Amino acid sequence: MIAARITGPQQVEILDVADPQPAEGEFLVRLTHVGLCGSDLPIYGGEAGEYPCPVGAPGHELAGVLAEDADDLRAGQRVLVDSHAGFVGAVAVSRPHLVPLPEERSPVEMLMAQPLGTVIHGVRKLPPVIGWSAIVVGSGPIGLLFVGLLRHLGCREVICVDPLADRLERAEAMGATDVFHGTARQALDAGLGEADLAVEAVGLPETLPVVPLMMRRGGYALMFGVPRGLPPGRLVPCDLDAMLRREARVVFTHGPKVQEDFGAARDLLGGGILDVAPIVSHVLPFARIAEAFDLAFRHAEGTAKIVLTLEGGQGCCGQR
Repeated sequence: MIAARITGPQQVEILDVADPQPAEGEFLVRLTHVGLCGSDLPIYGGEAGEYPCPVGAPGHELAGVLAEDADDLRAGQRVLVDSHAGFVGAVAVSRPHLVPLPEERSPVEMLMAQPLGTVIHGVRKLPPVIGWSAIVVGSGPIGLLFVGLLRHLGCREVICVDPLADRLERAEAMGATDVFHGTARQALDAGLGEADLAVEAVGLPETLPVVPLMMRRGGYALMFGVPRGLPPGRLVPCDLDAMLRREARVVFTHGPKVQEDFGAARDLLGGGILDVAPIVSHVLPFARIAEAFDLAFRHAEGTAKIVLTLEGGQGCCGQR
């Protein structure tokens, strides 16, 4: 089967490897669609620690077709797959790591249930947000999903902050009530703050300490972005005095529950309740994975979520 491996900083190779052999209780899934995640980029960029990376690592946004019956699911069923090292043609996983997908919806659209599930997992940690004001720092795919979900859940105001203008256009398409073209620090210095909720969806040293200062007294900061580009010691400064005086409630989130969170995301997308078309910028053949990584890593203009299709995969929504 086809597979990809990161061999060094900003280097990806395509290779042919044997199909995985399912262990007892596992089932073979032929992957049709694989998404690039922002958390993949530091590894591609040089933060893996050791190269080459394992074959397929760190791909984890996966959808495919069951090659065999899997308990209550049947061969040919489209599924979302919870697995890692997924930049490959097929994976073997157990039934708890499979979420059935509706056949009538676009497979590219339904692949977004994976990142949306991680966003849902974070929002579950908050009280009801009806009537809240929110600031979302970062309008990459995750930030865009936060915008759409928070608006759907009743936030009266969602402001998105990002230095990339083309991404802010996508934020408006996802329902942002306002945008700020600039960095988080520039937004804070310009007086943007006092929100009920501030979401950190970037993970950089320049955003991590700022977001907890953007909420009102007693407000919430939801820290989602996987920290990257950190200095030696992996520490960033924070204004504890300001956070204390704000009575900041800082919530961290990581690692969704497969059936609960991905299932909820599947239902939102499958029911046409949340439109994720503005998030997907590119649908490319898997063989162009090196180009896809380069586009995502450079934050090339017009780039948001990139989806790779394997044999038999279909694109959607007019993306190129």
